[in-house]
Amino acid sequence: PEGQGKVQLYCTATLKEPILSLQTASQQLAVSRHFTLDFNHPTMTVVGRFDPVKGHKETILAAARANFLTYLKPDQWVQLVFIGESQNIAAHELVQDAIDATRGTLQQLDAHRWLIESHEKRIRVLIIDERIRDIELWMRQSSFGLIPSLDSEVICRVAVEFLQQGTPLISSDAGALGEVLSKSCALVFQKRNPDELTSALEKSLVLYNQPDLHSAMRHNAAAHGVRFGPSGWSNLLGWASSLSPFYNESKST
Repeated sequence: PEGQGKVQLYCTATLKEPILSLQTASQQLAVSRHFTLDFNHPTMTVVGRFDPVKGHKETILAAARANFLTYLKPDQWVQLVFIGESQNIAAHELVQDAIDATRGTLQQLDAHRWLIESHEKRIRVLIIDERIRDIELWMRQSSFGLIPSLDSEVICRVAVEFLQQGTPLISSDAGALGEVLSKSCALVFQKRNPDELTSALEKSLVLYNQPDLHSAMRHNAAAHGVRFGPSGWSNLLGWASSLSPFYNESKST
Protein backbone atom coordinates (compact mmCIF):
# COMPACT_ATOMS: atom_id res chain seq x y z
CA PRO A 1 0.00 0.00 0.00
CA GLU A 2 2.81 2.47 0.77
CA GLY A 3 3.98 2.23 -2.83
CA GLN A 4 0.47 2.26 -4.28
CA GLY A 5 1.39 -0.88 -6.18
CA LYS A 6 -1.12 -2.76 -8.26
CA VAL A 7 -0.93 -5.96 -10.31
CA GLN A 8 -2.86 -5.64 -13.56
CA LEU A 9 -3.47 -8.93 -15.37
CA TYR A 10 -3.97 -8.65 -19.11
CA CYS A 11 -5.46 -11.19 -21.48
CA THR A 12 -6.49 -10.77 -25.12
CA ALA A 13 -9.90 -12.30 -24.40
CA THR A 14 -10.64 -15.36 -26.52
CA LEU A 15 -7.57 -16.48 -28.43
CA LYS A 16 -8.65 -18.08 -31.67
CA GLU A 17 -6.73 -20.89 -33.27
CA PRO A 18 -3.92 -19.57 -35.49
CA ILE A 19 -5.21 -18.69 -38.94
CA LEU A 20 -2.39 -20.63 -40.58
CA SER A 21 -0.12 -23.34 -39.34
CA LEU A 22 3.51 -22.35 -38.88
CA GLN A 23 4.41 -24.63 -41.78
CA THR A 24 2.08 -22.92 -44.27
CA ALA A 25 3.86 -21.19 -47.13
CA SER A 26 3.75 -17.41 -47.34
CA GLN A 27 0.82 -15.93 -49.20
CA GLN A 28 -0.09 -12.85 -51.16
CA LEU A 29 -2.65 -10.29 -50.02
CA ALA A 30 -4.46 -7.91 -52.35
CA VAL A 31 -3.86 -4.36 -51.17
CA SER A 32 -5.66 -2.71 -54.08
CA ARG A 33 -6.85 -3.56 -57.57
CA HIS A 34 -3.35 -2.86 -58.87
CA PHE A 35 -1.03 -4.08 -56.11
CA THR A 36 -0.65 -7.35 -54.19
CA LEU A 37 1.72 -7.68 -51.25
CA ASP A 38 3.86 -10.80 -51.56
CA PHE A 39 4.95 -12.07 -48.15
CA ASN A 40 7.66 -14.20 -49.75
CA HIS A 41 9.78 -11.06 -49.40
CA PRO A 42 11.09 -10.19 -45.91
CA THR A 43 8.26 -8.13 -44.44
CA MET A 44 8.37 -6.08 -41.23
CA THR A 45 5.01 -4.79 -40.04
CA VAL A 46 4.16 -2.00 -37.59
CA VAL A 47 0.61 -2.03 -36.21
CA GLY A 48 -0.65 0.92 -34.18
CA ARG A 49 -1.80 4.51 -34.25
CA PHE A 50 0.29 7.07 -36.13
CA ASP A 51 1.72 9.01 -33.21
CA PRO A 52 5.23 10.40 -32.57
CA VAL A 53 5.69 8.18 -29.49
CA LYS A 54 5.30 5.04 -31.63
CA GLY A 55 8.50 5.69 -33.60
CA HIS A 56 7.19 5.47 -37.18
CA LYS A 57 9.40 8.26 -38.53
CA GLU A 58 12.46 6.90 -36.76
CA THR A 59 11.81 3.50 -38.33
CA ILE A 60 11.62 4.92 -41.84
CA LEU A 61 14.93 6.74 -41.35
CA ALA A 62 16.57 3.62 -39.85
CA ALA A 63 15.40 1.47 -42.77
CA ALA A 64 16.78 4.00 -45.24
CA ARG A 65 20.16 3.93 -43.45
CA ALA A 66 20.30 0.16 -43.14
CA ASN A 67 22.74 -1.73 -45.33
CA PHE A 68 20.10 -4.13 -46.66
CA LEU A 69 21.76 -4.60 -50.04
CA THR A 70 24.59 -6.54 -48.38
CA TYR A 71 22.14 -9.13 -47.06
CA LEU A 72 19.37 -9.19 -49.67
CA LYS A 73 19.21 -12.04 -52.14
CA PRO A 74 19.13 -10.93 -55.80
CA ASP A 75 15.35 -11.26 -56.12
CA GLN A 76 14.42 -9.87 -52.69
CA TRP A 77 12.99 -6.58 -51.50
CA VAL A 78 12.64 -5.42 -47.91
CA GLN A 79 8.99 -4.61 -47.25
CA LEU A 80 8.12 -2.18 -44.45
CA VAL A 81 4.39 -2.06 -43.68
CA PHE A 82 2.67 0.51 -41.46
CA ILE A 83 -0.95 -0.20 -40.51
CA GLY A 84 -2.74 2.26 -38.25
CA GLU A 85 -4.79 5.42 -38.12
CA SER A 86 -3.71 9.05 -38.25
CA GLN A 87 -3.71 10.68 -34.84
CA ASN A 88 -0.91 13.03 -33.86
CA ILE A 89 0.87 12.26 -37.13
CA ALA A 90 -1.04 12.31 -40.40
CA ALA A 91 -0.42 9.44 -42.80
CA HIS A 92 0.65 11.81 -45.56
CA GLU A 93 3.53 12.97 -43.35
CA LEU A 94 4.82 9.41 -43.15
CA VAL A 95 4.38 9.07 -46.90
CA GLN A 96 6.55 12.14 -47.47
CA ASP A 97 9.13 10.90 -44.95
CA ALA A 98 9.37 7.61 -46.86
CA ILE A 99 9.77 9.36 -50.21
CA ASP A 100 12.48 11.67 -48.87
CA ALA A 101 14.41 9.00 -46.92
CA THR A 102 14.41 6.26 -49.56
CA ARG A 103 14.32 8.50 -52.66
CA GLY A 104 11.49 6.28 -53.79
CA THR A 105 8.58 6.75 -56.14
CA LEU A 106 5.01 7.08 -54.89
CA GLN A 107 1.95 5.18 -56.00
CA GLN A 108 -1.37 6.01 -54.33
CA LEU A 109 -3.27 2.74 -54.21
CA ASP A 110 -6.53 4.26 -52.93
CA ALA A 111 -7.68 7.06 -50.64
CA HIS A 112 -6.04 5.52 -47.57
CA ARG A 113 -3.20 3.37 -48.94
CA TRP A 114 0.16 4.42 -50.37
CA LEU A 115 3.12 2.51 -51.79
CA ILE A 116 6.64 3.93 -51.99
CA GLU A 117 9.25 1.89 -53.86
CA SER A 118 12.97 2.59 -53.94
CA HIS A 119 14.68 0.51 -56.64
CA GLU A 120 18.01 1.98 -55.54
CA LYS A 121 17.67 0.56 -52.01
CA ARG A 122 15.24 -2.27 -52.84
CA ILE A 123 12.89 -1.07 -50.11
CA ARG A 124 9.12 -1.11 -50.42
CA VAL A 125 7.12 0.97 -47.90
CA LEU A 126 3.37 0.37 -47.63
CA ILE A 127 1.32 2.79 -45.51
CA ILE A 128 -2.30 1.96 -44.67
CA ASP A 129 -4.33 4.58 -42.81
CA GLU A 130 -7.37 2.54 -41.73
CA ARG A 131 -8.50 -0.36 -39.56
CA ILE A 132 -7.87 -3.75 -41.13
CA ARG A 133 -10.55 -6.35 -40.41
CA ASP A 134 -8.28 -9.35 -41.00
CA ILE A 135 -5.29 -7.85 -39.18
CA GLU A 136 -4.43 -11.26 -37.67
CA LEU A 137 -3.66 -12.57 -41.16
CA TRP A 138 -1.33 -9.64 -41.87
CA MET A 139 0.40 -10.17 -38.53
CA ARG A 140 0.81 -13.91 -39.07
CA GLN A 141 2.15 -13.52 -42.62
CA SER A 142 4.74 -10.91 -41.66
CA SER A 143 8.33 -12.04 -41.23
CA PHE A 144 8.68 -9.85 -38.13
CA GLY A 145 6.40 -7.65 -36.11
CA LEU A 146 8.06 -4.28 -35.56
CA ILE A 147 7.49 -2.22 -32.40
CA PRO A 148 9.78 0.83 -32.50
CA SER A 149 8.05 2.65 -29.63
CA LEU A 150 9.87 5.51 -27.96
CA ASP A 151 7.70 5.24 -24.85
CA SER A 152 4.09 4.57 -23.76
CA GLU A 153 4.15 0.77 -23.62
CA VAL A 154 2.37 -0.65 -20.59
CA ILE A 155 0.02 -3.40 -21.76
CA CYS A 156 2.10 -4.29 -24.85
CA ARG A 157 -1.02 -5.62 -26.58
CA VAL A 158 0.33 -5.53 -30.12
CA ALA A 159 3.50 -7.33 -29.08
CA VAL A 160 1.48 -10.08 -27.42
CA GLU A 161 -0.81 -10.44 -30.43
CA PHE A 162 2.14 -10.80 -32.81
CA LEU A 163 3.57 -13.51 -30.56
CA GLN A 164 0.25 -15.32 -30.41
CA GLN A 165 0.29 -15.46 -34.20
CA GLY A 166 3.75 -17.02 -34.16
CA THR A 167 5.49 -13.91 -35.47
CA PRO A 168 8.85 -12.92 -33.94
CA LEU A 169 9.50 -9.30 -33.08
CA ILE A 170 11.91 -6.45 -33.57
CA SER A 171 11.15 -4.25 -30.58
CA SER A 172 12.43 -1.40 -28.48
CA ASP A 173 12.69 -1.88 -24.72
CA ALA A 174 10.24 0.95 -23.98
CA GLY A 175 7.95 0.53 -21.00
CA ALA A 176 7.13 -3.10 -20.22
CA LEU A 177 8.27 -4.47 -23.58
CA GLY A 178 11.59 -5.60 -22.17
CA GLU A 179 9.74 -7.62 -19.53
CA VAL A 180 7.17 -9.15 -21.88
CA LEU A 181 9.55 -10.25 -24.62
CA SER A 182 12.06 -13.09 -24.71
CA LYS A 183 15.37 -13.13 -26.59
CA SER A 184 14.31 -16.46 -28.10
CA CYS A 185 11.65 -14.75 -30.19
CA ALA A 186 12.58 -11.06 -30.31
CA LEU A 187 15.38 -8.71 -31.30
CA VAL A 188 15.20 -6.07 -28.56
CA PHE A 189 17.00 -2.74 -29.00
CA GLN A 190 17.40 0.29 -26.76
CA LYS A 191 14.60 2.82 -27.21
CA ARG A 192 15.52 6.14 -28.83
CA ASN A 193 18.73 4.61 -30.15
CA PRO A 194 18.65 4.90 -33.97
CA ASP A 195 21.89 2.94 -34.42
CA GLU A 196 20.52 -0.02 -32.47
CA LEU A 197 17.26 0.09 -34.44
CA THR A 198 19.17 0.08 -37.73
CA SER A 199 21.31 -2.83 -36.54
CA ALA A 200 18.23 -4.80 -35.45
CA LEU A 201 16.62 -4.31 -38.87
CA GLU A 202 19.75 -5.60 -40.58
CA LYS A 203 20.00 -8.56 -38.21
CA SER A 204 16.36 -9.48 -38.85
CA LEU A 205 17.11 -9.77 -42.56
CA VAL A 206 20.08 -12.05 -41.84
CA LEU A 207 17.83 -14.27 -39.66
CA TYR A 208 15.07 -14.29 -42.27
CA ASN A 209 17.49 -15.64 -44.86
CA GLN A 210 18.41 -18.52 -42.54
CA PRO A 211 15.12 -20.47 -42.66
CA ASP A 212 15.95 -22.80 -39.77
CA LEU A 213 16.70 -19.92 -37.41
CA HIS A 214 13.69 -17.91 -38.52
CA SER A 215 11.41 -20.94 -38.17
CA ALA A 216 12.73 -21.54 -34.66
CA MET A 217 11.93 -17.94 -33.74
CA ARG A 218 8.38 -18.43 -35.06
CA HIS A 219 7.85 -21.50 -32.91
CA ASN A 220 9.36 -19.75 -29.90
CA ALA A 221 7.07 -16.76 -30.47
CA ALA A 222 3.96 -18.95 -30.55
CA ALA A 223 5.05 -20.81 -27.40
CA HIS A 224 5.84 -17.57 -25.57
CA GLY A 225 2.57 -15.96 -26.67
CA VAL A 226 0.55 -18.73 -25.02
CA ARG A 227 1.62 -17.38 -21.63
CA PHE A 228 -0.49 -14.27 -22.27
CA GLY A 229 -3.58 -16.05 -23.57
CA PRO A 230 -6.45 -17.87 -21.84
CA SER A 231 -4.45 -21.07 -21.31
CA GLY A 232 -1.87 -19.11 -19.33
CA TRP A 233 -4.46 -17.08 -17.43
CA SER A 234 -4.97 -19.51 -14.53
CA ASN A 235 -1.25 -19.58 -13.73
CA LEU A 236 -1.07 -15.79 -13.72
CA LEU A 237 -4.17 -15.61 -11.55
CA GLY A 238 -2.69 -18.03 -9.07
CA TRP A 239 0.52 -16.02 -8.94
CA ALA A 240 -1.33 -12.75 -8.42
CA SER A 241 -3.51 -14.21 -5.67
CA SER A 242 -0.37 -15.16 -3.77
CA LEU A 243 0.37 -11.43 -3.41
CA SER A 244 -2.54 -10.93 -0.98
CA PRO A 245 -3.45 -8.46 0.50
CA PHE A 246 -2.59 -6.57 -2.68
CA TYR A 247 -4.77 -8.83 -4.83
CA ASN A 248 -8.45 -8.14 -5.38
CA GLU A 249 -10.21 -10.41 -7.83
CA SER A 250 -12.28 -8.54 -10.37
CA LYS A 251 -15.58 -9.93 -11.61
CA SER A 252 -15.48 -7.85 -14.79
CA THR A 253 -14.30 -9.19 -18.16
